[in-house]
Amino acid sequence: MSQSKLARGMCAGNRNSETPEGGSRRARRWARLLCGLAALTAAAGRADDAGDAQLAARIARLRAPGEVEREFVETKRLALLREPVESRGVMAFAPPDRLRWEILAPEPSRLRVEGARVSFERAGARARQLDLTLEPGARGLVDAVRFLLAGDLAALRRSYEVTLAEDGDAWRLALAPRDEAERRVVSRIELAGAGDAARELWLHFANGDLSYVAFAEPR
Repeated sequence: MSQSKLARGMCAGNRNSETPEGGSRRARRWARLLCGLAALTAAAGRADDAGDAQLAARIARLRAPGEVEREFVETKRLALLREPVESRGVMAFAPPDRLRWEILAPEPSRLRVEGARVSFERAGARARQLDLTLEPGARGLVDAVRFLLAGDLAALRRSYEVTLAEDGDAWRLALAPRDEAERRVVSRIELAGAGDAARELWLHFANGDLSYVAFAEPR
């Protein structure tokens, strides 16, 4: 039985029941209280269902229909440095799970992800295999971008607690890592955009460092 039907049944039963002569007023008060609590629970359930549908619809809109390439500017604010560190690069994604995160300047580097295979290379050096379980910052960035562009809400929820805020066509997603080891490094990931495209990404590190990525318009 659904929560709303349960609430209606309890309330109807309370209204239709006859109280014996000398019956307890306290019992009637408890019945009315339980009826109210049941109605609140049903309303909360409907709100949760609506929120889930809203989130699923948003993730579906963010799913890349094909290959995507976005230029970006990344600004890192680190506790050890007085001035922010800025770099520019390009992000490319090809369904279902290929991602390239490439820094073009000032120090070129390239991160490639294909399924479970991850490689990283710097200019003038050989590519090396990377274990993302040992790099929570990189893992958070890779998973958030890849799961969103794949439209994989189930995978996103397995790794993060996901909340969505919308204002017209503008939206903002907050991702809190479920993994305790990752939370000790990355406390929160946020993405914001409008329509079908993400425009901004924030990586909030547990030590107070912040990485902010501004994406150019889709090509």
